[in-house]
Amino acid sequence: MKTELRFVIDALNPETLSLGRLVAYLGELSRLLGDDPGLHFDRIDHGSAVLVAWADEPARPRIDDRLTRVRLGSGPLEAAKALTKLNELLRDDNAIGVLQVGGAEIIPFPGRTARRIECIGPVQQPTMIEGQLIRIGGKDRTVHFHLADHDRTWSGETTRQLAKAMGQHLFGQTLRVTGVGTWRRDIGEQWVLSRFQASGFEVLDDAPLAEALAKLKASMPERGGLVEQCRDLRGGDDTE
Repeated sequence: MKTELRFVIDALNPETLSLGRLVAYLGELSRLLGDDPGLHFDRIDHGSAVLVAWADEPARPRIDDRLTRVRLGSGPLEAAKALTKLNELLRDDNAIGVLQVGGAEIIPFPGRTARRIECIGPVQQPTMIEGQLIRIGGKDRTVHFHLADHDRTWSGETTRQLAKAMGQHLFGQTLRVTGVGTWRRDIGEQWVLSRFQASGFEVLDDAPLAEALAKLKASMPERGGLVEQCRDLRGGDDTE
């Protein structure tokens, strides 16, 4: 069973939508929805310019989940950037838009009616990123690396000495990398990490919660509970 997805652009129609603009809109829609093999472009409908695609049954739950997380602000960084870029395209075309899935309006795009946000940055500040090391290398004195954190990929650079230590954990446990980040806020009010210089890292324990709690329980003394231990640390003060 197919599900129809429609991206409606009110100020354009098939005759005024140029090929270059069509490619720009479709590229950002692909990044918003995810490059799923079950998602296919179909046609451009009349009325406004309505970009029509369809998703097969296996792809529909994945797309629904991705769009739900985008609306809640917890979606992949790539999708958040696409959301901002689509609004920029619409505003430049003096248009507003809406994404419909299965006939329901899922995401409105204010476009020309959106409040203009001033870009801020670059701003440098201490930054910490986490993820699995999936790539590291470089020919010059600066080594580049990538961390994968669920749907998000962080990139950064570091020294050869630190890279050598990090490289021992390639495709291993989660790393917490600290350093200095350069941030920018775009017109969609999204803060984007444009550069990251690492200065240190630590390996995190990826053990399941139940296992971690068991270790914590095993480390506690046999006599006395947590309250008694706190009282001992306070010198026996029983004041509530």
